[in-house]
Amino acid sequence: MIPAAPTRADATTAAETLYAAIDTFPFLTDADSAAAIAAMLTAQQRRILPAAPIITINASTPGTGKTLFAKVISAYATGRGAAAMSPGKDPAELEKRIDGVLLDADPIVLVDNIDFPVRSETLCIVSTEPTKAVRVLGGSRVSVVPTNATFCLTGNNLTLLGDLTRRVVMIRMDAGCERPEQRAFRRDAVQHVLDHRDALIAAGLTLMRAYQVAGSPDVETRPYGSFGLWDLMIRRAIVWSGFPGDPLEPAADLREEDHEYIGMRDLFVVWWELFESEPVTAADLIARARATVPLMGSGYDLETPALAGAVASIIGDSPRVGARELGYRLRAWQGRILGGFRLVRDRTRSKGGVRYRLEAGQ
Repeated sequence: MIPAAPTRADATTAAETLYAAIDTFPFLTDADSAAAIAAMLTAQQRRILPAAPIITINASTPGTGKTLFAKVISAYATGRGAAAMSPGKDPAELEKRIDGVLLDADPIVLVDNIDFPVRSETLCIVSTEPTKAVRVLGGSRVSVVPTNATFCLTGNNLTLLGDLTRRVVMIRMDAGCERPEQRAFRRDAVQHVLDHRDALIAAGLTLMRAYQVAGSPDVETRPYGSFGLWDLMIRRAIVWSGFPGDPLEPAADLREEDHEYIGMRDLFVVWWELFESEPVTAADLIARARATVPLMGSGYDLETPALAGAVASIIGDSPRVGARELGYRLRAWQGRILGGFRLVRDRTRSKGGVRYRLEAGQ
């Protein structure tokens, strides 16, 4: 039974009810438990949300319970298992498979056991846009399909890159043992949720409704750009209920694991040291990064190893990639502010190609 005007106490009880159904999982912190509840509510409401973050379930060791929890999310939201698929061999294959499952219109999509860094324009689109154009396999016809499926990604030490890092709810698990697959769960987690699904669905609706009835009060969390309605309906409701932890906290450090983000931030620092606000081209940066100086005895060493390291983080260290690849990345990052510097395209004419400069004090 869902109260017509649930109170904050009702919301607290509802959050506790939802957590009691999943407390057999080894969530790393209270914030990860909050993220787990947010994942369940996201799956419950995804069909009516114009945008929602991707659910990622991460652990350091196989057998911790990542896939099982994704099945719990599906059991809670739909009463059945998730449509599981393998990620393929590389990010390009993953993109094609995601387009395929969008055509099938499954409410829950589980991409299981990802073992490579994920940079996905398709996942970025399905998280923030209500529809996506998909080319039907084996033909030239393009279909516009809704994106309102809940995507769950699982992996051991899952690594996300690029814009995807700000579009996820991260749930971390740690069983605290060498062979977590040998430990015994207190109950069959999926069956437990199915057996109590009516009460759990009512708890989820009560939690969200109580926050709306209260007038959606400020809970002193930072806005979550691109996901305003999700933030209002789910994240803030959980925080307001008094459940410990912000569901977005576990994903806060994902940028620090993105080699391109770190490389670009480091590039801006050494760029300023070498050129300050002087406009330079990608070719200028590559030439300086690969410039060498003779050693006292014999041989050569890099003139600016910090610049070389930053560039390698962004485009790799193969001699076959260079100014063109770096130029593509600079174009993608123009206007961004990192480490107090903004990257700006310089509009003065140059025969050497497009030039960029830094603005300090941002």
